[in-house]
Amino acid sequence: MNTMDSQRPDLFAPTPGSGNPEQDPRVCPDKAGSGGSGRRFVRMFKPTFATRVKRGEKLQTVRPTPKRMPRPGDIFDGREWSGRPYASKQRKLIESPIWKVDATVICFDGIRLAGRTLSVAEEWAFAKADGFNTPKDLRDWFTFEHGLPFEGITIYWTPLGGWGAEQAGAGNATNQSGAGSQNDEAQVRAETSRSNPEDL
Repeated sequence: MNTMDSQRPDLFAPTPGSGNPEQDPRVCPDKAGSGGSGRRFVRMFKPTFATRVKRGEKLQTVRPTPKRMPRPGDIFDGREWSGRPYASKQRKLIESPIWKVDATVICFDGIRLAGRTLSVAEEWAFAKADGFNTPKDLRDWFTFEHGLPFEGITIYWTPLGGWGAEQAGAGNATNQSGAGSQNDEAQVRAETSRSNPEDL
């Protein structure tokens, strides 16, 4: 068992009083897939993060809040560009049901998930699960790419949400097939053009 996994409080318990999973994306249903509609959410990854997704080292992604909010049970479809962004084909990195979505705020002095401030140990675990070596690396990246404070969402595609990567990695549903349907292509081009074309 991961040492940090055994020491941390459960960050991913349903938020008290948060209501119906269909209405509140922070709520995790009892079983993966029971709270969502099976909608597909295509997201692109920069090369550094794409490599970590493929290795099973990155098990979540932090994104600006979209107009169409993902929910548990929807399909997360993570991809990378095979060459130049928007001028090359897309390669699939992972396709998996979304396990949980948390409202996320990253500040200079802390990280909040669903309104709760993480402890120092939890910040380290969160940064590792997101593909960074340290919380400082995470903050430096977000400062450069978005500016702080950053407000968005964290999408988890494994039940452990990044904590205990050794156990979660084996169960991750990865798919190295082609780029997907034309509808998916149109979706990712439309959504990525509204903000940063490639987030982490």
